[in-house]
Amino acid sequence: LALADFYLGIESADDAARVAEAAVKLAPEMSAAHLALGAARRIALRLDDAATEYARALELEPQTAGASARRSLADLRRATGKPEEALALYREQLKTDAADKGARAGAVLSLFDLGKRAEAEALLETELKDDPRNLPLLVGAAYWYAAHDEAARGLQLAQQAAEVEPRYTWAHVALARSLVALNRPLDAERSLRFARQYGRFPTLDYELASVLAATGLYEEASEELTRSFALNEGGEIETQLAGRNQAHASDFVELLAPERRASIFQPVAADSSGNARMLKGLLALSLALKRDDVKEAQVAAAVKDFTAGDDSMRAYRQLYAASRLVSRNVALPLVLELTDAATAGIEAALTVTTSTIAVQADELRSIRAQAIASGGTPAVAEAPRYVLSNILRGRLEDLAGMALFNQDKVSDAIVRLRRAVSVLPEGTPSSQVALWHLGTALASNGNQQEALTYYYKSYKSGGPDPGRRAVIEALYRKLNGSLDGLDEKIGPATASRN
Repeated sequence: LALADFYLGIESADDAARVAEAAVKLAPEMSAAHLALGAARRIALRLDDAATEYARALELEPQTAGASARRSLADLRRATGKPEEALALYREQLKTDAADKGARAGAVLSLFDLGKRAEAEALLETELKDDPRNLPLLVGAAYWYAAHDEAARGLQLAQQAAEVEPRYTWAHVALARSLVALNRPLDAERSLRFARQYGRFPTLDYELASVLAATGLYEEASEELTRSFALNEGGEIETQLAGRNQAHASDFVELLAPERRASIFQPVAADSSGNARMLKGLLALSLALKRDDVKEAQVAAAVKDFTAGDDSMRAYRQLYAASRLVSRNVALPLVLELTDAATAGIEAALTVTTSTIAVQADELRSIRAQAIASGGTPAVAEAPRYVLSNILRGRLEDLAGMALFNQDKVSDAIVRLRRAVSVLPEGTPSSQVALWHLGTALASNGNQQEALTYYYKSYKSGGPDPGRRAVIEALYRKLNGSLDGLDEKIGPATASRN
């Protein structure tokens, strides 16, 4: 039992279970042995087995071991959707120890789960007045409100919890969920990045990916997802729960439920099936495009799940998916469907609070990476709506043009690329790219002199690029017989740096 207690202290579930099982074998009637085994099972996220051990410990010694066993059993009854049984156990525990903070919190939260809202809120107010630092109550209630679409109240309680214990990761999970619901995803990101200093487990990675996706930062979200999750041959999501327990499920809500239930005993996730489906689609798309042998059927299925819905962010998802398909030169007819559909959703997309970031997500990646590496996130000044509209429309036209070009439909491509160039604000990274693409299409179509003009514009709008300069020099020499006069048009070549 002493060894079991040590292993429980360092959260080594397998070792704790091994020695606790040995203790139970030596003394099957010893309540403390079953209590230790129950704790080991809970850390291993085997909640039903843990409840069995706690119940046995309570049965054997209802007095000496009863307090811990009774409260722990009540917590797991609540976590697994049995609030009535949980409430009875909490109330029994409070008869013997009225100051039990966990039991007091559990009683309130059981009333919420039972639908006794008025009674629960009255008791919540009383408990927090008596003990405003009851962390289990603050976090549990904050998450409950977030899961039941009452973000303002959830935010208030989560902020109190984070003040009581800034290092408690689940307080930040509840806080982030409320902030996203209140259209403050950037604040949610800061909270979760702070929390990751004190814990790393799949739920936390998923929550950060969800926040990044809500901001429109889909590439960053995909990077977070692929660090912790994979897809098996059957299409299920796989991960190591709590960093050690291999698990798989058809969706994120089901997959991550054990971590939530074992930690804050909440039976209902503060997530939606639509959001979970979208993030699974993003994971599937990222993994499918990383394969050497990209399978277009898999890509199309992933894109369908990722871009489903009719929310205001859909146009950004369609833009992101189209850009990744073009970069891998796969499913090009689908790119045209995506860009046309996204064009119809531009006005709705521009109402999003993070539209400035979502429109320029790719351009901001390096700036954000530097800031995050320094322990912060960058402030991004809001751009005028008409500028964002032009960037978004121009990028979609550019992607459509490149999809057509890569299908050898050069004349059609030039039409779309001219639209892109005419719409995109001069000097923006997107304009520089579109100008180059138009030059490439024109050169391919035999319009080499005009192509050179657009190459000049693209080159001068960005920094020195030896690769692009080489393309310009080759075409210029072909048309003029030498490089005389080129420096006057685009500036002298710069020496490469080691």
